[in-house]
Order: sequence, then structure tokens, then C-alpha cells
Amino acid sequence: MALEPENTMRSFRRAESMGVDAVELDVWLSRDGRLVVMHDPTLDRTTNGAGDIADASWNTIQALDAGQGEHVPELEAICREIRQTGLQIEIKTPGATESVMSLLRTVCPDRRDITISTFSVECAQAVLAGRRDDAEWRVGLICGANERDKLEENVDLGMDQLMVNWALSDLDAAEQFRKKKCATIWQCTTSDDVLRAMDEGWAGTTLDDPRIGLALLAERAGVTLSESENA
Repeated sequence: MALEPENTMRSFRRAESMGVDAVELDVWLSRDGRLVVMHDPTLDRTTNGAGDIADASWNTIQALDAGQGEHVPELEAICREIRQTGLQIEIKTPGATESVMSLLRTVCPDRRDITISTFSVECAQAVLAGRRDDAEWRVGLICGANERDKLEENVDLGMDQLMVNWALSDLDAAEQFRKKKCATIWQCTTSDDVLRAMDEGWAGTTLDDPRIGLALLAERAGVTLSESENA
């Protein structure tokens, strides 16, 4: 989230307080098997540390400054605290798949607002095979700008949601999911992007600054946001 240090509890709390539909977060495994929430595979960009997450212990990671005194969160803490908005949990490394599913069953077995997403077809297959019923969690496949073949070859994989880059929006496979309101589009950075996504009928999009989308939704609903809501 652009308004607060990236992928920190502070950013997730603020997004929840703003009333977003869901927060998107990324999960890696530490050296000792903890589920670490961070976008990059390394510690360098968003903390005062350095090196690969996979090579660092949880104690080392937790001691780092992730901005404004925030620490790198663990997935369990987010699942326990952020409960008023949905979670889109992107698994960045296939090795974390089983741990993520086990955690969700233990910490929030009754939640129905969680989507597990991934760029990896193999990971998506494992998550689909691992859930006990269709209500346990949703499964989303993310397709980047250069992954046309991946999208077309896996349209019948059985996922609940498709997250496609704008470059793939013209594909028949994307259109199938869009018509079912099961496809989101990424990434939107401007009001024009969001308006296009809304007008084309995409089920949603991702925004670093959710104020853009919230303001447009309020405008279309005829609601005036207060100053605090625009802060």
C-alpha cells in the first residue's frame, strides 16, 4: 500500500479501516520455515536488512525495520488481526503451499473471504487439490503480460478466479472469466485505469493507493467522501 510502509501490519490496518474489499499480500518461507509477508524475495528494498528471505531466520527478519518502525509481519499475525476485509494471499514460492493451507485451517477455518493466488500453475493445482471443499478458499491464477500461452493452456484448470495483466485482456480465455465476474485486471495506477476496468466489467483490480478506487466507487454511487476518508 503506497500510503504506509509496504506489506506491513500498519499498511494492512489502514487498508482495512478504509473499507477496501481485500488486501493483497505476498508470502515467502524463511530459512526456518516461517511464512514471511514481503513482496520481494530479498530483504534489501523494503527493510534495513539484506540478502534472501530464504537464507534468513525468522528472528533475524523480525528484528529488521520495515519502515517507520514497523517490522516484517508473519502471515499468521495478519490472518488473526485483519478480519474485516478479505485477504488475497499470493504464494511466491511453491514450498510454502502446504504451510499456508495448514495455517488457514488452523487460524481461520470459517473464513470465506480468502483467495490463495499464484503465478505457478503447479502451485495452483496443489491448492485446488488440497482444499476440502469449494467453500474453503478461492484459488486464483495470476497471468503476466508475457504469459498468453499459460493462460490459454490452463483456462480449464478449475480455478475460481483469474488475475490477468492488461496485455492479456483481449484473449478469449480472459473474456470467459470476465463474463462470469471471476476475472480481475492488473495493475491500475490512475483513475482512468480504474474507470476502464469498471466500464469493461472486470470483477476488480489492484491498487497501491486504494483512495483512487474508493473515490470513483463513491462517485458512481453518489456518495461524498469525508476528509478523513480521503486522507
